[in-house]
Amino acid sequence: MKNVIILLTFLTLIIGISGCDDAPNEVESKPLPPNIQVPPQQKAFTDAVTPFIDKYGAAPNELKKSALRSDRKTAIANVFNETLEFTDWIGTIKTMETTSEGNAHLEISLYGAAIQIENNNNEVSAALGDKTLIPKGSELFNAIANLAVGTQVKVSGIFQKGRLDFIEELSLTEEGSMTDPAFAVKFTKVEKTQ
Repeated sequence: MKNVIILLTFLTLIIGISGCDDAPNEVESKPLPPNIQVPPQQKAFTDAVTPFIDKYGAAPNELKKSALRSDRKTAIANVFNETLEFTDWIGTIKTMETTSEGNAHLEISLYGAAIQIENNNNEVSAALGDKTLIPKGSELFNAIANLAVGTQVKVSGIFQKGRLDFIEELSLTEEGSMTDPAFAVKFTKVEKTQ
């Protein structure tokens, strides 16, 4: 019995210490240099998505919440013409890591919005046909390798087509999709803002 109490005390201490992380959960957007502007398409996209974060939280029931997702899908579709490409969007590197095969996963927090864009983060999805990982040794991989989490960047790429949100959203739940959206992209360019 004494060993059980010691073990429980130890586990409680470990859990308490690991839960005391004062680091912020999000990388904050740094002010833009005077010569850098948020592209109109990025502004239109964040303006289309952002209002639904609060609307979803305020909706009184699941039926209203699901209807809001359909409304957001329409709003997102109105931002894009014939292509899902985006060019020189401004954001901050939130996550940069490699897969088991050494390919790169990158997550960008868009400037001035609680919206992330990212590529695939695992080799299993890649094996199933997702081609958004950044290949190890590629020019893009090498450019990203010279950056760090927290760096403000300009990014270009292509959103991945999606069924529920017009473009693919990566959250596992509807609530996550609506309150902390992360959209799937294939990056084609990533560079530090000047």
